[in-house]
Amino acid sequence: MNRPLVMKARASVLMFLQRNHIDNMEQLVNRITDINEEFKEVSDEIKKTDRRLDTLALHFHHYENYKNHKDMYAKYKKLDPKKSEAFYDKHYEAIQEYEAARTHLNGVMGDNKTLPIKTWEKEQKTLTGKKYDLCERYYGLQDEVRSVELLRKGTDAIMREEAREAPTRTHNMEI
Repeated sequence: MNRPLVMKARASVLMFLQRNHIDNMEQLVNRITDINEEFKEVSDEIKKTDRRLDTLALHFHHYENYKNHKDMYAKYKKLDPKKSEAFYDKHYEAIQEYEAARTHLNGVMGDNKTLPIKTWEKEQKTLTGKKYDLCERYYGLQDEVRSVELLRKGTDAIMREEAREAPTRTHNMEI
């Protein structure tokens, strides 16, 4: 390894150690462990938040289908059986969307008489902000994980360089 790269690696290692107030190998190992654990926790929290946002998006999708096709479905149900088949064939997709939406929303509502649309909207807004904050932390930690990996590689390089220099130093001292 050439000298400038070793010096750059040493400077990087020193800056990381100073920035994280690391004085010994145990503190370094603990810091690396902490960074990796926090990275995993943030990643898991992002996934959990995404799943809830996806669920809310599904609720809103079904709610829109329910609203948009409710009148057509009511008209279909009021038709005389002779006319209802032709009407159903003509509006099959809308009727199917309405029935799927109604089934989904009835399952979501439980004991409630009305859909909690405002609550869902508020939760969606809160979770979107939370996800934004988590993503910022995630990308910051991702940079730290890269730094730690570079630190590990730099430390390995320094140790290899010092191991190669050690016999030379010993030899020079004997002369």
